[in-house]
Amino acid sequence: HDTKPQYRDRFLVSKPDGWYRLKVNEIAFFYLENKNTVAVDFKGDHHPIDQTLNQVMESLDPASFFRTNRQTIVNIDAIQKVETWFNGRLLVKTKPYHIEKITVPREKAIIFRELWLNG
Repeated sequence: HDTKPQYRDRFLVSKPDGWYRLKVNEIAFFYLENKNTVAVDFKGDHHPIDQTLNQVMESLDPASFFRTNRQTIVNIDAIQKVETWFNGRLLVKTKPYHIEKITVPREKAIIFRELWLNG
């Protein structure tokens, strides 16, 4: 039988007036803010997620999401442009825009480029 991993397709997010479902394919990227995980959707809205970035990454399809560095996980579809950066690193530009620079370390750059180009 088919044993391909089951990836998460939504998160539960808490707002002052209740709980909402946020679909994974609506999320542009996740980032860390004061040790808290935040999901940013394609509309640019920010949603606190009650999980660590490691837990989030383990539940996502690695063909769609990439752990660029310790602070961010990016949806491949949110990437507009990739620039070369210092010391062989890559600078990732997303839409919506992320206020922090999203960089990919040199040791991950090749894997990242292959995923982004061939995805």
